[in-house]
Formats: sequence, structure tokens, C-alpha cells
Amino acid sequence: MARRAAAEWATLVERWRRSGLQGPAFAAREGVRVEQLRWWKWHLGKSDVDAPRPAPSAAMVRVEVRPPRADDTVTSAAIEILRDGWTVRVASGCDVGLLSEVLDALASRATC
Repeated sequence: MARRAAAEWATLVERWRRSGLQGPAFAAREGVRVEQLRWWKWHLGKSDVDAPRPAPSAAMVRVEVRPPRADDTVTSAAIEILRDGWTVRVASGCDVGLLSEVLDALASRATC
């Protein structure tokens, strides 16, 4: 088993946190010992350790806004965004400023 750098462990611990899996299941999936995983979670969480944190990931998606056609039936959500376990439903007539704040908050959730 190759030795991992602290930055790699920080990324692995963050992926574990996001996965929702229990430690043994995640460790088995990643091929690491659960004891190591738990130790690194503890070690990186200590306030006196200036541990490297994984950079938040971002992805660009194409959004195309079209005016509704006369034959379109409008549902409660005119737009639905699904990503990383999050669902954002945007109703027609949504406040664009509020939508921008929500999307910014979701994009920065990894650093919270």
C-alpha cells in the first residue's frame, strides 16, 4: 500500500464525509484501513493543525433560458438542477437574486 500525503488524506476524509457511508464500508471501498481513516479525520479536525484542505470543486453547466411557448404547460418547477445529491427546483417567476444566492451557497458548501 502506497504512503499517502496529508493532502490526499484530507481529500479522502472529505469524500468520506460526503459519501454518507460508515467508516468500515468507505475504507473497504477505498482500500484503506478504517483505523487510518478515523485517525486522519481526527488529526485533520484538530484546531492546532494547519492541515491542507481539499479545494472545493466546481463545474460549469450550460443554462439556456427560453421564453415559454404557448403550448407549454408550466409545472411547479420550471427548472430542476440535480447534482451531488442536491435538488434545486426553480419555479417560473423566481427571484433571480435569490436563485444566485442559493447557487453560490451550494457551490461553497464544501468550505463551510
